[in-house]
Amino acid sequence: MKLNVRPLRLGGVELSLAALAVAAALCLLLATGSTWAQTAATPVAKPAPKAAAKPAATAAPAAAVAVESDKGLAKGSGTSRQSILTRDELRVCFAQEADIRKRVEAMDAERSKLNQEKQAITTDQQGLQAERAPLNELRKQSDEFSARLKTYAARVDSWNQRVAAHNEDKKGGAQAEKTRVELNKEREELGKESELLEAEKARINAASTEAVRTFNAKAAALDARVASWNERNAKWNDTSVALEAERKGWVSSCSDRRYREEDEAAIKAGK
Repeated sequence: MKLNVRPLRLGGVELSLAALAVAAALCLLLATGSTWAQTAATPVAKPAPKAAAKPAATAAPAAAVAVESDKGLAKGSGTSRQSILTRDELRVCFAQEADIRKRVEAMDAERSKLNQEKQAITTDQQGLQAERAPLNELRKQSDEFSARLKTYAARVDSWNQRVAAHNEDKKGGAQAEKTRVELNKEREELGKESELLEAEKARINAASTEAVRTFNAKAAALDARVASWNERNAKWNDTSVALEAERKGWVSSCSDRRYREEDEAAIKAGK
């Protein structure tokens, strides 16, 4: 008796995802400059791959028996020396064959579904990587803004030193008045630049906060999908190993045993 099932493919495919996390927001400080914090990427733990099972062997077809005393008997592979299957045992073998075949088909369907989901996750991973470009651009803007803040801070420091020197100068005169006018004019310029810097700071903060929030939300959702896929894939591998062991047991107990053809006919007739 032969069990026609497709080989179990135990590839032990695993999927991992490096978590793509970015800090919550830019911290732009007028006195100290801007900072861009980024958390290190954390790879998703990957379950240990399962050993691939060998494809299911196909039992040899029943062979005709020429021995006179064995008339009316059918053989499995012809190698077993066990006793002839009783009708009840044969009925059990037929039932096991149908059950194993049904579960193998279900496993094949699940494998196909897992493979399709893996491809979808891979596509989304690539898309998420592409979404890092706007974040990198914001980081570039933050670095440039930090440089502007340092330049501005240096100008303010220089202005403060010159104001102190002017206040200490008791000579007065035309030159002192000229210096006072220049310092007041520069103070106005520094004030206007300070307003521009505050506006730029607000713009970068708002843009970065939203971009980082959106990116992190997508990364977290994708991370959860990967973890779920890995768990279900590991479970599929374990089930496949167990099913293959059961199939081999069926081959030993049923496929390699002789039985009476009249019992087979009777079982198929519902007796």
